[in-house]
Amino acid sequence: MSYTIELKQRSGSAKAFLGAMRHALRRFEATEDMGDLFDYVNDSTDVHFQFELGPLDRIEPEDGPATLVINFARPSPFVREAAAVMAEVARNVPLLCIDHQVGDEDWRPFDPDQLIADYTDHAGRAVSSLMRSMDDHGFARHRAPRPLLNYVWNWNFDRPNKDKRRKKDDRNIWVPKLEFVEIEGRLFTYCAWFDGVATLFPKCDLIGITRNKYPAKSGFMGLGAKRPTLEFIPRPSADQIMGDTYQTDPVWPEATSPVTDGGVAGQDRFLARAVGIDAVCDPIFLDRDDYKNRSVKPFRRIKFHDILDDEFFDD
Repeated sequence: MSYTIELKQRSGSAKAFLGAMRHALRRFEATEDMGDLFDYVNDSTDVHFQFELGPLDRIEPEDGPATLVINFARPSPFVREAAAVMAEVARNVPLLCIDHQVGDEDWRPFDPDQLIADYTDHAGRAVSSLMRSMDDHGFARHRAPRPLLNYVWNWNFDRPNKDKRRKKDDRNIWVPKLEFVEIEGRLFTYCAWFDGVATLFPKCDLIGITRNKYPAKSGFMGLGAKRPTLEFIPRPSADQIMGDTYQTDPVWPEATSPVTDGGVAGQDRFLARAVGIDAVCDPIFLDRDDYKNRSVKPFRRIKFHDILDDEFFDD
C-alpha cells in the first residue's frame, strides 16, 4: 500500500515542469535518475521513497506530470524527509499538489506540514486496517514511540551537516549513525564506538563497543590470541569509561564529545577495558563468520524502515 501525491508546476508546460523537477532532484545525493522514476535512498537515515515522472505521452490533461510515492508500512519520519526534500524542490519549482486520499478535488499549493499531517493520519488508518485483516503481523513486529523515531531520524538526517560543521571547526571527532538493535526481544537504540576514537555521542540506550584496529585478547582470562570484537554495553557503563574525558558538546547540547585532548585520554580508557564487562549479550568476533555461524544470535540489527510508530496501532 502506498501514499501518492500528484504534483505539477503552477504554470508552464508539463515538459518544462519535468525538466525542472529532474534538475532539482539531481541535486540530492540520495536520488538516482532511473528514467521515468527517481529513486530516493538515504543510507544515513534508511529512508527511501520515489518520484514517478511522466512519461509525457501518457499524461492526461487533468493529471499531474509527477507523483510522490511513499509506502504506508514505514515509520512516520519517512514523510518528514519526503516533505523536507519537496520543500527544497519547491524553492526552485513552484509546486501545486492534489491528494485524492484526503478528498482533494482541486489543485492547491504544496505545504510540507500538510503532507506530514495527512500521511501520518492515513498511515495510521492503513496499518490498523492491515493488522485487523492479516493473520501474519510480521511486518509490524517492531514498534517504537514516535518521539523516539523522530529523534533517531533527526540525528541521522542531520549527520552530514554535523560533519561539515565539525570539519569547519577543525574538530577531529567521528559522528556516528544512531541505529536500532534487538536483544532478547527488546528494541534498543545504539551507536558504535570504534576503537575508542573521539566520538560525538547522541542520546542512546547502548554503545556498540567495537575493537578492530586494536583487538583484545580472547579466551579464558584473556590468554588467547588477539581478535577483533563487537559487544553492546549500557550507555551508563560507557559513560563510566569516558569519565571526565567527555562533556556536553558545546555545539550540540543533546550530545557528548571529548574535552580538550579527551579523545586520547578516552581512548586509553577504552583500550584498557577488558572485553565482556557489563555486556548485555555475548560479544562476537569480527575476524570470522562468528555471528553468521551462531544458531542463536546474541542480537539482531533492525533497519529503521522495519519499525513502525506505536501511534499507528489502535491496540
